[in-house]
Amino acid sequence: RRGARSIQSQVNLIAAPETVPRQDLEIASASPLQGITVSNLSPAVAEELNLPIEAQGVVITNLGTGPASRFFQKGDILISLNGAELSGVNDLEAALRQRTRIWDIAILRAGRPLRLRLG
Repeated sequence: RRGARSIQSQVNLIAAPETVPRQDLEIASASPLQGITVSNLSPAVAEELNLPIEAQGVVITNLGTGPASRFFQKGDILISLNGAELSGVNDLEAALRQRTRIWDIAILRAGRPLRLRLG
């Protein structure tokens, strides 16, 4: 509105960019993350999951049917695993190759940092 007059304007919207290539990974290795599917976090993925666009890490996109659904939620952002910072799926794959009895997992859930220690 401009004064008493209404003005209509057409705006073309574009999808959020895939600045980080989407790379889905279903985790099959024996770990607390077994059975979940994760993806690199890009603005496009963040928009799809209603996450902050500026968030970074690896995001859980599907919980599957394994025991991980007791600890994690769709949209959880994995920040680090056993002290290794996760900037993408490749970092997570490398961290999962470690042999350990205790898994130290830092996540961001609904904007709040959480730390899980699972064995």
